[in-house]
Amino acid sequence: MDRDPQERAPFEELEHTADVGIKAYGADLEEIFRNAARGMFEIIRGEMEVEAETERSFELEEKGPEALLVAFLSELNYLSETEGLIFTDFQVAIRRERRLEAVCRGGPFGEDRSKVGIEIKAVTWHQLEIDREEGWARVIFDV
Repeated sequence: MDRDPQERAPFEELEHTADVGIKAYGADLEEIFRNAARGMFEIIRGEMEVEAETERSFELEEKGPEALLVAFLSELNYLSETEGLIFTDFQVAIRRERRLEAVCRGGPFGEDRSKVGIEIKAVTWHQLEIDREEGWARVIFDV
């Protein structure tokens, strides 16, 4: 393992040629998914302050953890784009590594769009990897 899980940040941004990526850490799949969502919204949010005043719940089912992670982040990105929300708090329950139940809280984009970070167009499968033994996932976003 790179570092002691207690010492590392929940995610880190990765350098990628034309896109943006993150490596999210966690002790289990649920924590990895939460931290991947946090990382994605740190990229989107930029310097904007957001109050967690709105809640969205959803369920997803996919063929495995990788597909579930892509679907989860894609659903959050879709909700962010269509409803103008920045999510900041994520509760995730994963069943049988195929089914996800999420409750996510956030708030609207503020008036000052100059503080917004980077728009994420899509969550990609490019270099997607989940290493449960080491406790991390790598995700690349199309920007």
